[in-house]
Amino acid sequence: MVVDQNFHRVKKLLFLLSLILLSTNSFSKNFNFNKIIELEAPWGSSFVNDNEMIVTEKGGKIKLVNISTREINEIDHNLNFVEYGQGGLLDILYHKDYIYISYTENRNNWKTSTSIARAKFNKNKLNFKNIFQANPPIDSPYHFGSRLVIKENYLFASAGERGGGMIAQDGNKHPGSIIRIYLDGGIPKDNPRFEGKSDWLPEIYQIGVRNPQGLSISPFDNKIYISNHGAKGGDWFGEAKKGENYGWKILGWGGKNYSGIPIGPKWKPGFTKAIQYWVPSIAASAITIYKGDEFKEWNGHALITSLKDQSLRKLELNDLTNVKEEIIFKDTNIKFTNSKSSHTGEFNGIVKIQGQFGSFKMKEAYNYNKKSFDIKGTADLTNSTINISKLNYKKKLLNKVVKVLFENKMSKEKYKYFGRDEYQNPVIVYSKKNVIGQEKRVLIKKFSQHTIYGEIIDTDNFLAA
Repeated sequence: MVVDQNFHRVKKLLFLLSLILLSTNSFSKNFNFNKIIELEAPWGSSFVNDNEMIVTEKGGKIKLVNISTREINEIDHNLNFVEYGQGGLLDILYHKDYIYISYTENRNNWKTSTSIARAKFNKNKLNFKNIFQANPPIDSPYHFGSRLVIKENYLFASAGERGGGMIAQDGNKHPGSIIRIYLDGGIPKDNPRFEGKSDWLPEIYQIGVRNPQGLSISPFDNKIYISNHGAKGGDWFGEAKKGENYGWKILGWGGKNYSGIPIGPKWKPGFTKAIQYWVPSIAASAITIYKGDEFKEWNGHALITSLKDQSLRKLELNDLTNVKEEIIFKDTNIKFTNSKSSHTGEFNGIVKIQGQFGSFKMKEAYNYNKKSFDIKGTADLTNSTINISKLNYKKKLLNKVVKVLFENKMSKEKYKYFGRDEYQNPVIVYSKKNVIGQEKRVLIKKFSQHTIYGEIIDTDNFLAA
C-alpha cells in the first residue's frame, strides 16, 4: 500500500460511506434494496439533537432515529396526506421545539397540493396544523418539490409546478414558486406582493421554477440556494431572489421536452440567471452548503446530489462567474441483503480524490448468531490501492481494551455516555463522572448490532457497563 496525502481523506470518505450503508434508501431504479431496518423510502430528515434525527417516509410514516444506538421509533401524526405519484410525506425540519413538514395533502376529488404544517415536537404524537396550502389544488402526480429552510423568523419552501408548465409564470397561483412565510404561517409585509407585485399571491417570494427538490441556506453568506429539475436537460443550481423569475416554461435552461423538441432559450434578459446548468439533465436533488471539519477545504461550497447517475457533486462558489464543478463520487450501486442469521450491505462506484478518479467499494456484514460486524472498504487510485478495514468486533475481542474519545451524553440515561474508538466504532459506557471530550481506555463487554458496550478502566470510580 502506498500511503500518501490522499490516505486520510479516503479513510474519512470511506467511513462516511459506511454510515450511508446503514441508513440510505433511494427511488432510483438502479438501486437494489432489501430492508435491514425499519426505514422505507425516506424522503426528508432533520436533527433533533446530536444523537437523534426525525425522518419522513414517503409512504406516510414519521420516525425518530437514534444514530448512536440505531433505535428507531415511529411517531404518530394527524396529517391528511396521500402518497400519489411523486408525492407523499416530503421534507421535515426541526426548529426550536417545533416540527415543520411539507407533504402532499389530499384536497378531495383526486386533487392534491404541496402543503406545509407545524406541530409542537413530541416523541409520541405530532398534532400538526396547516400553515400553508399551495393553491389551486391540482390532479397531477408530478413535481411537488419540496424543501424547507428557516432563515431568521422566515420559513422558505419550494413548490413544484405539478407538471403544469406555464402555471409557473402565474403569480396568482402557488405551483412553480418559492414561498416565504413566518414560522406561524403569517405573511411578511415585505413580500413581493406588497412591493410592486400586486398580481402575486402574498406568500410568493419568487416564481418560474419547475421541480425544485433542493433548498439550502448558506452559513457563510446567509443566502438561500436552490436546485431545480429541468426536463430533458436544463437542470440548474441558483439563488432564491426576492421578486424575481427563473423563467419556466418560457425558458428551457438549455433543455428539451421529452419528445425532443427544444423548450426555449437557456436564458434571456429579464429573468433570473442560474449559477450552474446541466445539459443533459443530472436530476439534481438535495443540496447543502458544506460546513465542517472533516473536509475543511470544502467549506462554503455546494454539495449537490444527482438521482440520474447517483453522484455527489461539489460546486466551488468562491467566484460565481467561474464556478468549478467536481464529481466526488458517481455511478454508485447499493445492495442490501438480509437473512435470519445475517445481513450485508454493499456500496460501490467511482470516487475522485484530489483530481484522481478511482473505484471504491464498501461492504458491511453483521452476523446475528456470532454477534459480530465488519466494515471494509477499498479505493483504487492512479498509483495505489488504499485498503481501509474497520475494526472487526467479534466474540474473541470481548474483554479487550480500546481507546475511546467520548462525544456526548445519552439523553435518557443519567450516567450513559457515547463515544467512538480509534476505528470510529460507536461505544457506550456508564460513568458517574462527565467524560465528554475525554479519551479513556475501555474494556469491551458486549455487543448489539451496531453498538459496543464497555467499561471504563482508567479509574475505579466508575460504574460497570
